Amino acid sequence: MYFITEFFKRSLQTGAVVSPSRKLPGLVVETTDPATKECVVELVLGTRVITKEIARKINPTCLLLTLEINKHFADKTQRDCPEVIVFNASETEINKYLEEHNRDSCECVISAIPWSMFDRRKQECILLDVVYNSLGVNWIFPTIACIQNMISHSGIRFK
Repeated sequence: MYFITEFFKRSLQTGAVVSPSRKLPGLVVETTDPATKECVVELVLGTRVITKEIARKINPTCLLLTLEINKHFADKTQRDCPEVIVFNASETEINKYLEEHNRDSCECVISAIPWSMFDRRKQECILLDVVYNSLGVNWIFPTIACIQNMISHSGIRFK
């Protein structure tokens, strides 16, 4: 219920009205294979279901950084997932937090950014200037999108 409440209170920070399917976290983990990574960044935590699954599957030496612009979601994630490093911050600050943890890149950025809510310039800025520049070699960048967001003009452009 809190997810829907946050959507209506902060619709520009919350890209979906409902939480993801129960199968999505397993699919993300299967796709990204966090057990083999040394540094993973997750953008936009929302309901934390993906964060919890990643935290369960990463190797013990892996640095898992999470960035969520919605303070309510960030605080709730930190309470529910104390083993995860959570920042109430914008996705544009990936490199700042990597540097704070003595990393110049990561191997995986998992994103639930509501891309269809952004114009072309912001999509390109985040993708090219931020995400791409934060990734090292052998990287993976899975991004999750709500079906209803993918039929909008900017969602189609992003796809």
